[in-house]
Amino acid sequence: MDIPLSVTIDKIINIPIDFHTSQTKSWNTLLEESGYFENYYRINLIDLANALKQSPNLISSWLQWSEDQRCTPTWVFSKGESGNYHVDHIPKDKKYEELSTNDEYYACAVFINYLIQSTREHLINGIPYS
Repeated sequence: MDIPLSVTIDKIINIPIDFHTSQTKSWNTLLEESGYFENYYRINLIDLANALKQSPNLISSWLQWSEDQRCTPTWVFSKGESGNYHVDHIPKDKKYEELSTNDEYYACAVFINYLIQSTREHLINGIPYS
């Protein structure tokens, strides 16, 4: 199935909403239905951030998604007391330094991008990913 990139990106950024609405579809299923696996090489941070700017309410959904995670290793997206947004990895990953920025759209895009890339890598390598 050939899903346009804009539709794929819209479906990806709405995964937290769709996950809670459907209550029967997993992260992997929603990511697959988005067309991500066909379009992964075309998705970039700018497109994700721009899509989030069109739906700013989704930032809180992604913050909640991160907060609700109960497994490790995982990516973390949070808002600090200073108002900055942070993206980090648990446990600490020597290849990655924490991102801290006041640009909520960019930080969220980075978080989403790491999640979707990690999922793809796990599936390619046959490693279950929650």
